[in-house]
Amino acid sequence: MDLRESSQQAGTHFSQKFAVEQILFEKKSQFQHICVFHNTGLGRVLVLDNIVQTTELDEFIYHEMFAHVPLFSHPNPKSVLIIGGGDGGLLREVLRHPSVETVDMVEIDADVVHACRKFMPFICRDAYEDPRSNLIIDDALVYIQETEKTYDVILCDSTDPTGPSEALFSPAFFDMCSESLNSGGIFVNQCGIPFLRGNHHHKVIDDLGLVFSEVAAYQTTVPTYSGGPMVFVMATKNSGVIDLPVETINTRYTAAEFKTLCYNPAVHKAAFALPEYMTDPLWLKLRG
Repeated sequence: MDLRESSQQAGTHFSQKFAVEQILFEKKSQFQHICVFHNTGLGRVLVLDNIVQTTELDEFIYHEMFAHVPLFSHPNPKSVLIIGGGDGGLLREVLRHPSVETVDMVEIDADVVHACRKFMPFICRDAYEDPRSNLIIDDALVYIQETEKTYDVILCDSTDPTGPSEALFSPAFFDMCSESLNSGGIFVNQCGIPFLRGNHHHKVIDDLGLVFSEVAAYQTTVPTYSGGPMVFVMATKNSGVIDLPVETINTRYTAAEFKTLCYNPAVHKAAFALPEYMTDPLWLKLRG
């Protein structure tokens, strides 16, 4: 990695650059290249295979919206499975819910966990010390095939669908996750930036629709994910879970008694309203 800048590309027509002022950690793990560097404006930055994953300045947006939309959509989430999430931020936010009794986090790359715990501890904070959390270093595909445990919520916080994460966007994987959900359970997958990735999230919606009766995308804007809003796709077999009244969400949020910096019930409700370019079949076809 260039000591002056980190660049990530979408195809060959677009790039994003970050000033790399000090490299704090760099290693080629069994699965990917890992780097943590410092940037004066953004703080510490995690990069995997030269793609920025999270930054100190705006990580709370991604992690709050990923965790709290599904967990406040569920009436009483007790057991949660996190797939990926090696920076620990999603684990941190899930554990803020007082109803949660157990969280299994399955991360394939122990080196990512080590790097983030040592050089970005402000993300995970004390999540790994919480007695409700259980870190499992394993391939999530193998874990979901072999586990007999079931969950109220499954959150797939994988990297983009290339390399070790490619199988985590397959219909077969979605079907296995469906089988690992309790009655009324909720599954959520991150799907990146639709403006740059075309119909990727649309394919995920279609594939999830083969095994779940209700599927919908919701959006948020993470400033360092250049290219526009990103989307998550939420799926469930129970009606009424996705289109909750804002009053219901507000009741659950108030009862949880914790403070958020991005998420709130109104944002939760509004996040499911998508711009036309994310849903219009003609635009999606043109974008590819």
